[in-house]
Amino acid sequence: MSSAEDLASSCSAIGGFMRSFIEGQGWPVPEERSSDAASLRALGYETLGSLAKTTPSTVRDTKLSLVRWLLRSIN
Repeated sequence: MSSAEDLASSCSAIGGFMRSFIEGQGWPVPEERSSDAASLRALGYETLGSLAKTTPSTVRDTKLSLVRWLLRSIN
């Protein structure tokens, strides 16, 4: 069993990878419109939401950067 600090550290790193993956596809509007790319992108957003739910400290930074990023991506 890992500690809360280990979990927070891992979630932060995975969240950064997911954001980079989504931004690499074009953000906030994806460059590729294939169904496979859209499915992978949706899973990336779902993963970010799951990470935020599992480790709320990843969302509660001083600037709420993940929340702001997610809200900008739905515009």
